[in-house]
Amino acid sequence: MTARIRIEAPGNGFLAGLAHPASAAALWPVPQPAPVAETAGRVALFGRPEGTMAEVATWLRRDGVAIAWARPAPDLLASLAADRRIGLALIDLDAMGGILAALESLLVLRRSRPDLPVILVSRGFLTDDFDLERLPLCDASLRAPVRRAVLEFALSEAAEVNNPIWVSRQAEACGSRAHP
Repeated sequence: MTARIRIEAPGNGFLAGLAHPASAAALWPVPQPAPVAETAGRVALFGRPEGTMAEVATWLRRDGVAIAWARPAPDLLASLAADRRIGLALIDLDAMGGILAALESLLVLRRSRPDLPVILVSRGFLTDDFDLERLPLCDASLRAPVRRAVLEFALSEAAEVNNPIWVSRQAEACGSRAHP
């Protein structure tokens, strides 16, 4: 079996594709949610403090949210899987080098930590998107520059609606493969 993912942008055509010659079970193991006591409310910001995420960081701090800055490097996304202190990831996709540079790392992150809400931010997005078709990569995507009201909605939508749907779908997919 080959697992495939295709990312498209309406009106812009095909952007990227990935085929992985492995079983779906290997790509999407049964999610193991973290015990509530272990998962803190810290937000990981992948980007440059002076870049797109600067204003976002200011808003979060004013609201009393603990943030942790991370260098915008795709290989560092995997480190989030082991860090249960992080409760949400906001990723400046442009600072990461774009979708092609970050694609594999995002897939690994979602596979290894499905319970972590992920929000992508990019100037390349045509609009803010909270639909479910991007769930293999993220729970919401925001067009930069980010507006505060949209950020607040995205934080809620990602954590309370889309991410639980993603975790549920992964559990169902793994369960249906276990019971032919």
